[in-house]
Amino acid sequence: MKWWPHILFLIFVILCFALDLNFDQQNLEFILQAPSFEFLLGTDELGRDLLTRLMWGARVSLIVSFVSTVLALTFGVFIGLVSAWCGGVVDRLLMRGIDVFISLPNLVLLILLQSFVTPLLLANFEGPFKTVLSMIFSLSLVSWVNFAKVSRQQALQDLKKPFVESAKSSGASVFWILKKHILPLQWVSLISLFIYKMSSNILYESFLSFLGMGINPPYSSWGNLLNSGWNQFPLHLHTMMAPAGAIFLVIFYLQWTSKKMIKRPQIRFY
Repeated sequence: MKWWPHILFLIFVILCFALDLNFDQQNLEFILQAPSFEFLLGTDELGRDLLTRLMWGARVSLIVSFVSTVLALTFGVFIGLVSAWCGGVVDRLLMRGIDVFISLPNLVLLILLQSFVTPLLLANFEGPFKTVLSMIFSLSLVSWVNFAKVSRQQALQDLKKPFVESAKSSGASVFWILKKHILPLQWVSLISLFIYKMSSNILYESFLSFLGMGINPPYSSWGNLLNSGWNQFPLHLHTMMAPAGAIFLVIFYLQWTSKKMIKRPQIRFY
């Protein structure tokens, strides 16, 4: 696997989080300026530098997708391991519940969660980032089922292997067997799926923000930048192409990385 795309992505993420970005600085003399040496990606309808807003918006989009995928991974792996270990009625009930969950359209479920469920759960929370917490909760609820099915499927295969049977017969605890023998065999698949689901959650977050269900202005995310650019389309194409290009490139990189990882041989993390 070539390393230069990962280095470029890491540099981009570090710059987005390390720089002191004045994302809401308005300059009415430079409204809707095309890309130039002074404004590399141009300016928006209030004269704000699009590159600065794009990098600040990356913080929101990346944090939402990363945290929601971590929560989905944690809960999904737990359910998958419980289902595989218990078997029988517990396994059948959990799998039928997961099948029902998978049959629901993700976008429709996200809109319902973001509109009705999560506002009720976060009713006592106030602040500009309430919608960020709401999106993290909604995306994690949509994403965990994939981790549960992958974890369960691999655990069912590994539980039949001789070294697991030997550990059971020697009196090893359930936690020790899962930690030492089952989870290490799953990490490559789970990390690959984690990267893939993170790319999906970036797209979902952008979709919700584009609909106006994400973080509110003047704060920026890639989705509401895309919404703002859509209002200027097609006269000022740069206002839409900048966030659309960022979404495309990051999702393409993450899915490419995920596909490369799954082709690697299984590694035991002992």
